[in-house]
Order: sequence, then structure tokens, then C-alpha cells
Amino acid sequence: MFDGSAGTDDYLMAWDWREAGELAGDASAVSQKIADHLNTNFPQDYVARIRDSQRAGDRDISPGSLDDWSGGVLPVG
Repeated sequence: MFDGSAGTDDYLMAWDWREAGELAGDASAVSQKIADHLNTNFPQDYVARIRDSQRAGDRDISPGSLDDWSGGVLPVG
């Protein structure tokens, strides 16, 4: 963790559980749909983006702050 929070309570406190919505279908099909969505839409330079924003001092650490990078956690539909 670039911010030094790994292994600390600060790391765990940054996690956020929220209602993200539902997708119709069986667990296997839905999990595959989510995996495909994230693999297609999440940036290849994810770690570099985190590193660079941490170094620049402008990293948004709020829960959900990366959702716009992937078009949201759940695909539409």
C-alpha cells in the first residue's frame, strides 16, 4: 500500500460496504458478467494511476472513488 496503511486499522476502516444493486441470473452467469465487465473496462494502468495520484498528493481515498474508472462495479442490465 502506497499510503502505508497495509496491516493497520486505517486500511480496514477505508473499506465500505454499500448496496450496489442486483443482476438477474444464476450466480455463475452473474459473476462471469461482472468479471467480464471489470476486465474489459478497468484500466490496465490501475496501479500506476494509484501510485501517481498518491505521489502527487491528490489521491481520492473515499469509498467508490474508483468506480468511474470502470463504469461502476456492476454492469448495466
